[in-house]
Amino acid sequence: MRRLTLLVVVLIAAAGASSGRSSTASQPQQRFFFTPGPNGANCEIDLVPDLPRRVFCAIEPPKVKASKAIGATLTPSGRLVICHGLKCVGNAPQGERKLRYGHSISLGPFRCTAYRRGVHCIVKSLGSGFLLTRRSVTPE
Repeated sequence: MRRLTLLVVVLIAAAGASSGRSSTASQPQQRFFFTPGPNGANCEIDLVPDLPRRVFCAIEPPKVKASKAIGATLTPSGRLVICHGLKCVGNAPQGERKLRYGHSISLGPFRCTAYRRGVHCIVKSLGSGFLLTRRSVTPE
């Protein structure tokens, strides 16, 4: 009887995991979004196996010329890498949500907030990150 009870418990747990009710902490996650206005950054937060865990935001064409593109990558350790020009230009996702001014997206260790002056992304536990505007990236 004990074995049968244990088997039933294991089967129920397996059914719950396969139906999508398992913990989201172990599931790969990724978020894409745009910020409004003239800064118009596109951002992605990656917590996906086989990809670096990071936030990447860029302001690129058509908001600015490709030679004037600017971007920032932030890792969970707080390491900030800034790029300028063609190195920052990529394939921004199409049809993703636009994050309204004053609103934030949090995923894993990261939080990004859209402001009129630009997008501010931080590592929540450190309280530090960057502010990306049309003209610069400022470590904060």
